Amino acid sequence: MVDVRGVSKGRGFAGNVKRHGHSTGDKSHGGKSVRLVGSTGMHTDPGRVPPGKHGPGHYGNTNCKVLNLEVVEIDEVKNILLVKGAIPGPRGGYLYIEQSLSS
Repeated sequence: MVDVRGVSKGRGFAGNVKRHGHSTGDKSHGGKSVRLVGSTGMHTDPGRVPPGKHGPGHYGNTNCKVLNLEVVEIDEVKNILLVKGAIPGPRGGYLYIEQSLSS
């Protein structure tokens, strides 16, 4: 078992639906705000948007680590390590592989 560190795929500036998985508005029955955020703040008290509120912004291109992936095969001739599971980053990206602590 190994842990794999890498940089996740960058998705640029993304909205709420893509970034946080929020549901969309009505596409029919007169709905005009399909993928928009909607109301974010409260009324008079406290009259501000709370910290940590989900909103649109930069998505991806962050360090992430996937734990406890199984090593399927090691090919020393071709210098290849086959790992079962999803790894962070695009194809051809750099990865850091370390022995898992739980094994």
